[in-house]
Amino acid sequence: MTPSPIDPRKLSSWLEMERRGGGASILLLDVRTREAYESERIDASNSACIEPTVLLRSQIDAQGLESALVVSPDNEEKAFNARAGFKFVVMYDDGSSSVSGRKELGALFKVMVEDVSGRKTTLPPMLLVGGLKEWKKELGTTGLIGRSIPARQRSMGKVDPSPERAEKADRRRAHVRDGAVFEPCVDNLRDETVD
Repeated sequence: MTPSPIDPRKLSSWLEMERRGGGASILLLDVRTREAYESERIDASNSACIEPTVLLRSQIDAQGLESALVVSPDNEEKAFNARAGFKFVVMYDDGSSSVSGRKELGALFKVMVEDVSGRKTTLPPMLLVGGLKEWKKELGTTGLIGRSIPARQRSMGKVDPSPERAEKADRRRAHVRDGAVFEPCVDNLRDETVD
């Protein structure tokens, strides 16, 4: 089984219908580094950055992916954990047209299809053909948000200055080293709480 393809124009129209309240619910899974995701990504009500290094872990499954997302912003973690409630899940990277040759996309597709966590999606995930590069080729920066998108071209985003978000960001920084996410060492955490 392979993911069904979706082109940028069709996805853009689906996202616009969702924003207006008349379309199906969509979850976007961006399979790029956190830095690339923060720089520019497709604007969606529900999206999550799934870092490629996490997907390359041996025997990654839905539960392992959920555990890795605990260091992601709350809205991304919640969106992924609510995946069963979305009509469509669309995954994308910088420019893939298929999952063959891209271990990360293949691993994510497998995780989603073989999900036994009780949160399995009704339909298998779809693949944005050509990824973000094709989106920009066809639509320019329309529908993109992030640091590299000029303010006048960005969608309106909400900033959450809450202490919880700041704490989550601190936890994330503590778990990320050289672009890879590492699991916390329980023994070290236990030793810190004894003092």
